[in-house]
Amino acid sequence: CAEKILEGVHSILEETPPELVADISERGIYITGGGGMVWGLDKLISEKTGIPAKVVLLPDEGSLH
Repeated sequence: CAEKILEGVHSILEETPPELVADISERGIYITGGGGMVWGLDKLISEKTGIPAKVVLLPDEGSLH
């Protein structure tokens, strides 16, 4: 599960314009929804991307529908 999420994160970052990647690198990745319920996903994303990742306070209430 976590490996698929990491593949998705890397894929999105590769397709994202450089100026937005710079903003993401500076501000971090905020994890919401079901991903926020995966224990340690924030640390794993941070380690693998070098970008700070944080789970929002109430991840199940912060997803888009």
